[in-house]
Amino acid sequence: MDVTELGGVIDDAREVVGISQGDLGHLTGISHVTIIYAERGRVAIGAAALLRLTGVLGLRITSALPTPTTPAAQLLAQQASVSCRQSIPAAEVEKASVIGTAPEEWLAHIATILDEASDSLLLRTVR
Repeated sequence: MDVTELGGVIDDAREVVGISQGDLGHLTGISHVTIIYAERGRVAIGAAALLRLTGVLGLRITSALPTPTTPAAQLLAQQASVSCRQSIPAAEVEKASVIGTAPEEWLAHIATILDEASDSLLLRTVR
């Protein structure tokens, strides 16, 4: 699920519960502006804030393992592109993992991958 889809889920759940964005912010300790941006898919919510939101809204977080047909580089590209304006192509992730360098336009994405990706996913990409 990307931030846009998550924002829609938060918005829908908030409306079902019948509270305003301001009330949701007050109940969770998250700023009203952050709630607005999150619902519009313009900002990623951190794990702690997401847990507070799900608790107030009565939502559950579930996980699904990636399908074996999902290339590791594609997963890394999706993760690295969440908070960036432009999405890095999986081919650029693959190329950077093989040659060890990347064009300047993708350096922020690659830095995010190196900071946040699991070791096993990085290893799958390199293999």
